[in-house]
Amino acid sequence: MPIKYDLPLSDWIAIGLNRERLDLAVKAIDSHKPIGDFVNGGESNRRYISKILKEEVINQFSDSKQPLVQVTLNSLDARPENLSDDYNYNIWLSVGRHRFEATDNGKGMGLEEILRLLVIPFSTEKDPSKTYGWRGVGFLSSLNYCLKLPAQTHILVDTKKEDKGYHLDFYSKTEEIRDLRMAISRKIYGREGTRVAIRGTLLNKESTMEYLKDHLDGIPCYIGRIYLNRRWMNDDKGAKWYSCPVTVDTTNGEAAQQLGFRMNKYDSYGSPHIRLTSQGAKVIGYSASKDATISFPPAAKVVEGWNEFKNDGNFRKCTDAAFHALALYFKDAYGAKIKKDKSRFQYEMLDFVPEMMAAFSLKSIADVPNIDEIKEMLLPGKEYALTKPEYDNLRPFINDSLEEKLFSVSHQAISYWAEVFGREKKLLRDTMSLVDELSADEFVAGFGSGEKKSVLPFRNISILKDVVQSYDIQKIKLVEHSPPGKSCVMVIKPNDNAFLYINVAHSHASGGYSQAKAYSVLSDFMTLHYVANQIIGRDVYSHFHPYEEIVENEIYHKIPWLEEIPAQEEKQE
Repeated sequence: MPIKYDLPLSDWIAIGLNRERLDLAVKAIDSHKPIGDFVNGGESNRRYISKILKEEVINQFSDSKQPLVQVTLNSLDARPENLSDDYNYNIWLSVGRHRFEATDNGKGMGLEEILRLLVIPFSTEKDPSKTYGWRGVGFLSSLNYCLKLPAQTHILVDTKKEDKGYHLDFYSKTEEIRDLRMAISRKIYGREGTRVAIRGTLLNKESTMEYLKDHLDGIPCYIGRIYLNRRWMNDDKGAKWYSCPVTVDTTNGEAAQQLGFRMNKYDSYGSPHIRLTSQGAKVIGYSASKDATISFPPAAKVVEGWNEFKNDGNFRKCTDAAFHALALYFKDAYGAKIKKDKSRFQYEMLDFVPEMMAAFSLKSIADVPNIDEIKEMLLPGKEYALTKPEYDNLRPFINDSLEEKLFSVSHQAISYWAEVFGREKKLLRDTMSLVDELSADEFVAGFGSGEKKSVLPFRNISILKDVVQSYDIQKIKLVEHSPPGKSCVMVIKPNDNAFLYINVAHSHASGGYSQAKAYSVLSDFMTLHYVANQIIGRDVYSHFHPYEEIVENEIYHKIPWLEEIPAQEEKQE
């Protein structure tokens, strides 16, 4: 009958730290011999090891479910490096009432690896220059379950490597870290791989399953297929990964690794987020307009507590790589979506770029390494950035040729894009020449006894005298903009001050006095005012003509002299 070797965990750690005693203990256990002669931890040594264990077991994670993620990442560590099929590595997670289990078909652990790597809280043999094999450093944190429910919770590990299998039982009879124990016995384990089972916890099944989905869903399935209660959890759902090489610094020098980006088709677990993950395992998420996953390579270090990345040189290199991967997505997805809804995709991505900047703590759009490439992809030929209300307000006033130079973004994103594109003021300066600027009193007086010379040639706009007074217009700007847009007037309200722009080059305003033209000037103003107040949140430009007829009818019945216009004198365009 196999011998069961049951010792305080601190004694096992002491054996693992001594190369000579480790070799002797491994040989003795494999030969079914006693190991009492190799256990010589000493009380002071036990106290020192227990102090370090406390940091790893109790203080490493504030989140009680995070150890389950670490156990799963250990399973990813075990992925064989020489798999012929990238999609042939599987991890099976099982969550039930007061239990959790993770099973893989990867490389099992030999006894030396168990004692030298798995239970050593400060092992330095995890090599971050390798694609796999670095994770799972938080395995010891799972032992905290044993301390929370002593004499009830056990963590069982069954592992087989080549022809040797072992069964480990971690438990404690008290809540003290020094009383943690590990029992090892030889076992015939059916197939190569490892199974970790946590029995007797207080974990809630439903909330635990949701937590695992949220934190492991982003792991690329080419790293490993993860099944949760027999359902494939990290299915890519048809979303494509875009990867970019990044040269990182490791303890062994520079190494080439890959950063991955995936724009998710939908978010199964709530509102959309940008998830920063450690090779797919969620570290932190930021609220965003679109759901995306960014998979950092192994050399990007996660801080103690697993809630953010260490902001070092490798993180900054990964930041650059993330935006290059985003450009690959644009190149691929933009071409596919351009036939369906170019403007919508553009608008969404112009919001997403600043959101991704915020996730990486970039304060200026100039910090995006490939911003020129992104601009060329999303905004070819564009010169002016406007908010949606600014765009809707300006569009009827300006000519159609400027459409190719304008784009609209949300209020949240405008400050970023304004760094590299002109705003509304620049557009007005570049495309219009100022003829005169008048106060409301000067404008009204200009058509009366105190006529102002610059106003005299444009008698058709005199009908706006009452408008200026009724709508509290502070400034009137007479401009020339040619060719004109649909409307000869526009109101802009910077800082709650209303400025009335009148395009005197427009056919409604120019030329000799005509009641029909004056009617058209008033119609333009009232149509814009009507649409802006009645069609809230919709495109003023596309609604200008349909509502123009409604407004014209109202004006016609309110202004008596309009009835005197001869029928043959139609409104001039």
